[in-house]
Amino acid sequence: MRDLTRAIKTPHADYERLGVKVDGHYRQLNANLLQIENEYYAFIRPKRIAHSGERPTKALRRAVGQYVEVRALDVSAFDPVGVQPEQDAFSRSLSCGCVS
Repeated sequence: MRDLTRAIKTPHADYERLGVKVDGHYRQLNANLLQIENEYYAFIRPKRIAHSGERPTKALRRAVGQYVEVRALDVSAFDPVGVQPEQDAFSRSLSCGCVS
């Protein structure tokens, strides 16, 4: 949570050079490392339904996650095969535990 919050609040020089609003048109939401929390991609991440206007990180701080989002298990930019055996085994075990 701390690192994600930092990433959405920390400006990045390359994005600052692009500009946020140029000639009256938005190029991006802001010049931070991450524009919004949902740009953070992970294979498995906790989720909580937020109140109207509430940021996802604040919703998770308010109370534990309501569900676990499992995404892109077969595609990993960090592994030449697409998924590491340990990730696959963990994901399958977690999924089975969640539905039992």
